[in-house]
Amino acid sequence: MSNWIKAELAECQMHDARHTKRLARLLDRLSARPVSSIPTACHGWAETVAAYRFLDNSDIGVQEILSGHTHATLERIRTQEVVLLVQDTTFLNYGTTQPKAGMGTVKIKTREEYLLHPTVAFTPERVNLGVVGMKVWQRPEQPVAQQRKSKPIEEKERYRWLEGYQDACKVKQALPDDFGHQSGRSRGRYPGVVCGRDAPGASPTGRVYHTRQV
Repeated sequence: MSNWIKAELAECQMHDARHTKRLARLLDRLSARPVSSIPTACHGWAETVAAYRFLDNSDIGVQEILSGHTHATLERIRTQEVVLLVQDTTFLNYGTTQPKAGMGTVKIKTREEYLLHPTVAFTPERVNLGVVGMKVWQRPEQPVAQQRKSKPIEEKERYRWLEGYQDACKVKQALPDDFGHQSGRSRGRYPGVVCGRDAPGASPTGRVYHTRQV
């Protein structure tokens, strides 16, 4: 097992040590073949089944899986004078491509897309330090636009931007150095913020409307 995996999981908060070992094994396999599927990356059927059982375990959530990495990310942030915390949303589409003779490539599209909204730490030189927060969810199959006005903000998709901001404020409280927080473009009305050394919380800045490079 690679030393970076041991360092990344040193403070992992899994309730069962066996789960930490399984996560380490899965990281080792997927990092060696990052563009491969789980069955292709794993060594044999037994290891593949164990990986899927780990991911399907209701006692293992996103926060438990990220706990060691997030702690390691905070330690990397401590070594920097200025850090940017950037949040944005992307879609995870697990549709497959099936070549058909004489028909080209057919894309199977489904509505069961996952949305991933991470808050990632970067240096001003664009070095990725790691993830400090993340949310994953699915949209309902039936449209719910007519229900938006009656829902509390905590149940709306745009609340993810506030949660990302809260993650940034927690980092700000834990670390005294300067760091900035920027939100990507969204239909919501929540600005990006930048945190300075003397600010107890975070002060707002303008939103991003153009293509970003990070």
